[in-house]
Amino acid sequence: MKSLKFYKSLSLVLFLVNVGVLVFFWVNRPPHPHERILLSELLELKGQVKNEVDIMEKQHHIEKRRLIKEDKLLHKRMMNSVGSGKTFDSFQVQLSANKSKIERMTFEFFDDITSKLDSNQRIKLKAFINSQLEIINGFPPKKK
Repeated sequence: MKSLKFYKSLSLVLFLVNVGVLVFFWVNRPPHPHERILLSELLELKGQVKNEVDIMEKQHHIEKRRLIKEDKLLHKRMMNSVGSGKTFDSFQVQLSANKSKIERMTFEFFDDITSKLDSNQRIKLKAFINSQLEIINGFPPKKK
């Protein structure tokens, strides 16, 4: 009888500890890492220019996601053909062309946006681009 009461008490304590740990992790979870701020908000755009930049940004991200998905498929196809006698050169042209499309599209996107900005907004945009390049290249943004 004593051992049954002991095991019930132990089970209850372990259950409460588990619930406590789950609540702790739920309350203290880190923010979502991909929370993105719109460029129009970052650059403090107003009116028609804000609407145009928002539309351009949405279209840019849709197209970029499509090209990144295509890039992943090309890499998957390349790796699945290992040992089949195909050479890397047969995939290199497609991979390079796709990467080139992504880079060209991104450059043209920022170039088009820059034409709609005043000098202060251009400085903010260039700072944003540089911080994103540091992240892409594996270096955290510099602290101010």
